[in-house]
Amino acid sequence: MQAFDGVDEATGARTWTLESPRLTLARIAVDRGASTTQILARLVGTVAGVPEGDVELEMRCAVCGARHGVPVVDYPATPSGGRWIADVAADGGLAVAAVGTHRLGVAVGAAGPEGATVDAAAFHPGELERLSAAPEGERAALRTAMWVRKAALARALGHGAFLEPARVELGAPDGDARVRLERGIPELGAAWRDVLVHDVPGNGRVAAAVAVLP
Repeated sequence: MQAFDGVDEATGARTWTLESPRLTLARIAVDRGASTTQILARLVGTVAGVPEGDVELEMRCAVCGARHGVPVVDYPATPSGGRWIADVAADGGLAVAAVGTHRLGVAVGAAGPEGATVDAAAFHPGELERLSAAPEGERAALRTAMWVRKAALARALGHGAFLEPARVELGAPDGDARVRLERGIPELGAAWRDVLVHDVPGNGRVAAAVAVLP
């Protein structure tokens, strides 16, 4: 991760601000009493420069209106009058929130059930090769990280695009914990090279990632 901003002494949140595209992330232990909605509202308020209590979030899908998917930020607007894009996820005692101006998705969790059939459905053959080549003691953590990256990308795409996980090949993270697609897929069009998935430090129980679309 780049551009670590620091730790909020009141909440314990660790924050990062990344560029190209601009993105602000917060990572916080969820045993501190705040709900995921409060965590996200606090981050949106910080980024937009408004009080947390003024932030208006609709926990509904922007496509169908059901209570799933990435929340909608009804207020405030961006400086240009557009919408902030924000998401939050929590599992295993860890919450991660993200705010930016590009479509994004957050995922926090452990990997799904182990097994050859599950892995064949979840991972691209190239990913399975990297997984099998990893040292045995590192394989479980790598599998979890790979699984969560896929989940974040699927959340960023939303239910408007049907995405078979095994058709998507994500590469290994670079020195800044950024992961890119190894090859294009129709759902992402010609801009697939600009898709970024950021690894967020986990807590030993779960992994976390934020996917950002061009």
